[in-house]
Amino acid sequence: MSALQAVWEAADYPWSVRLKALLPEWMPWIRRRFRLTSATEQQLLRISARSIDYRLRGGEAKVASPALRAHQAEDAAEASDPA
Repeated sequence: MSALQAVWEAADYPWSVRLKALLPEWMPWIRRRFRLTSATEQQLLRISARSIDYRLRGGEAKVASPALRAHQAEDAAEASDPA
């Protein structure tokens, strides 16, 4: 996970599909900085874009802050108001 996050940050935060495509190109960089077993390296190369999203997000959906939820509620009320 730390190698995946490090590549994501070093590559300037590409979206998951692009990050997955970049991983093989970044393997020399990863090998110099992390001690990965061959099994872990293969897992990193086989990870799906959806799994990348899930892992980089922290493993669970983030709950919006109360201020954001209030703002969203106001927007929804304005959208439904016919006036």
